[in-house]
Amino acid sequence: MRQLGPAVQECVKAAMERRGLSVEDVDHGYDFSVTPVEVTEDGPEELSAHFEVVGYKVEVKTTTTGEVRLTPLQAATSAAESGAFVLCVVDLRNYPGDLYEVDWTQEDISPLCKLVPGQGLPVGSTISYRVLLTYCVPSSAVSRGRTARRRVMPAI
Repeated sequence: MRQLGPAVQECVKAAMERRGLSVEDVDHGYDFSVTPVEVTEDGPEELSAHFEVVGYKVEVKTTTTGEVRLTPLQAATSAAESGAFVLCVVDLRNYPGDLYEVDWTQEDISPLCKLVPGQGLPVGSTISYRVLLTYCVPSSAVSRGRTARRRVMPAI
């Protein structure tokens, strides 16, 4: 499964770049820093006319079970920066072939992606900044074991 996730992640990155987005690998609390537009007027040496439109912190998750797991750092990043955080869920539950035998492409992945803004994620924090998942129905978000390192959410 570790090789499936990175392969899908690279396809998501390539698809974003193909759409003209600037994508930088971060992999600390989120996978990519994505900047939609960079504007420069009067040449690149004129710094007063250069600005970037606000970017997003994109975390890519692949699911084959219907669950999406965030590490504590990813959940904390989502809670702290919900306006800039985007979860990209690639749902492979209904993929008709052997997931591990596919040479994944942008065309395979793009229709399976769902982008969820950070404000729509059921992630919150306590005063001590321990990450908790909060849903209207408490049983729909669970932590695996007493010392689980990841938080689990049903697929969106």
